[in-house]
Amino acid sequence: MRVFASRNHFHFNESILNFEKTTLVMSRTLPSLVPLATITQYMKYYLILLLMFIGTGCVRSQTYSDSTLMDIQNYLIDFKKAIDSKNVSQIESFIFPTASDRGDIVGLTVKHILKNDRNNNGNFAYSDGAFNLIKDSLYVNFKPVPDNILKMLRNEEDQRSVVDQFKQNDIAIFDFNSAHIFLLLDVEGIKLFFWENMNKLLD
Repeated sequence: MRVFASRNHFHFNESILNFEKTTLVMSRTLPSLVPLATITQYMKYYLILLLMFIGTGCVRSQTYSDSTLMDIQNYLIDFKKAIDSKNVSQIESFIFPTASDRGDIVGLTVKHILKNDRNNNGNFAYSDGAFNLIKDSLYVNFKPVPDNILKMLRNEEDQRSVVDQFKQNDIAIFDFNSAHIFLLLDVEGIKLFFWENMNKLLD
């Protein structure tokens, strides 16, 4: 996302500047000791490694690997099977048990899932049509939560108590057509944090 991209761009320019300075110093001090061709070859390898490092950092901060996206899709597929069963305990097992004085988050999510109202929007809104759209194709839009959104999540005590348990890269956000979904990626399995405006995807 933009905040990551701008920072990486700054560090990239700074690294190139340092690279140019290093090249200048070496060209002045080493010619009598090492052939210029050797210096040039060394610095070429250095630049390649530098670009690989910067590129890897950009990808890691902005997107998930194909294997992680596949894990998310598999989670959504299994979640939909639980939804189709209409078994409340099975559905609840896919949702993170957030303790909140603003209401029963898990209970409200399950209630809206079972209601399956395509015309409903806002917090917890759900429909099979919107969920299937995410499960079948739009899941590729999940990304690690950016700094500014994480800061917003931490403004509420109940949300802060959850997100502080996870590394930033393990908090996935789906932000598409005003629909928002947050997933928590854990070694023991993926869990839904919350969603809102899911049916906006059908507009």
